Amino acid sequence: MSELKLKEIEKKIKRVKEDLEEKQQTRDKLQGKLDSLLDRLKNEFELDSLEDAQKEVKELEKDIDVGQTKVNKQYNEIMVMVEAME
Repeated sequence: MSELKLKEIEKKIKRVKEDLEEKQQTRDKLQGKLDSLLDRLKNEFELDSLEDAQKEVKELEKDIDVGQTKVNKQYNEIMVMVEAME
């Protein structure tokens, strides 16, 4: 192989190595963030996984919907009473 081809190959290998190192750093940073979020889930909300968090959110959404329905019903009842008083 010519000297020029070898230098080209060396440059490509160096770029690939740098790219891999950069991606590894990004992966490590993201893994740290994920670990931190999972710790918060466990400590603040007593949840062990993202799946548990999703289930909890769905349950809370249901509770909110039920509460909103009750509030709307009570509001309508009050409005009927107010209109009857007029």
